[in-house]
Amino acid sequence: DARAAISVALDGSVLLHSVKHKEGKTKPRPFSTAAAFLGVARKRGAAPSAALNQPLPLSTDTWKDEVARSASESQAMNAQAQLSTQRNAVAELAKQLQGLLQANNSAPDIEKMDRDEFVIDLTRRDATVEANKAQAAKVRSENQANDAVRDLVTTRIRHQCVDTMEVQAQEVHALQKAHCIVANFPIRKLDGKEAAKTDRLKRLRVLELRQLRHAGVVGSNVWPGRRNEIPDDISWIVNEGQLAPRIDVVASLKESKAESKKKGGEGGEEKPAAAAKGEKDDATEDGEEDAHEGEE
Repeated sequence: DARAAISVALDGSVLLHSVKHKEGKTKPRPFSTAAAFLGVARKRGAAPSAALNQPLPLSTDTWKDEVARSASESQAMNAQAQLSTQRNAVAELAKQLQGLLQANNSAPDIEKMDRDEFVIDLTRRDATVEANKAQAAKVRSENQANDAVRDLVTTRIRHQCVDTMEVQAQEVHALQKAHCIVANFPIRKLDGKEAAKTDRLKRLRVLELRQLRHAGVVGSNVWPGRRNEIPDDISWIVNEGQLAPRIDVVASLKESKAESKKKGGEGGEEKPAAAAKGEKDDATEDGEEDAHEGEE
């Protein structure tokens, strides 16, 4: 153990070499370990040579074990000392904080501080602030993306459903009566082709009204006798109580055509060409006027 060197020969002789002390070095302890080892060695000297190959039992620890144990104990003591120092420092800070809080509670209202202003862990506070800023930026970017999508959808709906209407659909709900609603009549905006057609119909109607006035019709905007006429292919709206409606329009048209042909065949006499031509012109004019009135 750096204080003595011991060797045992096969013939049972034991050699003990002592290490002299040098100046400036720690003095070696007494040879307690060497003496104990020497006693065991003498017992082994009388043993058979075959038993000498077995390891020599020691009654005490070696110098390496003592050094490791001493280092471990020293590290444990240092760690305990540091832990005690840190605990004392934390206790001192807690004591100061409690004193500041008590002083703040007893101070006037104008001098009182908020609890958040008593911050001790500045590093943790800065880290928390940075994390909150990053989270806020993330949430802000997500909200902006969602708002952009909603704005795009809203713009498209407005362009297709609101901006295309000249008069938007609106409803008035009664306050004192449930399910009492009055709605207006929405009007769609006309495109260029439809606007040109509407303007042409208006001009035709103006010309028709001038013809009425020129023909001497006063007090009415319809040609005389026109409002009392009922077309053959109309089964409702006009004289609704007299004619039963037909659901199958195609069958109604076929029946009206068959009746017209039947009436034409039963007449037997042909009308003069001039009379037929005049009736055709009247029917054409009546059809154009009906079209003007319907489009108006």
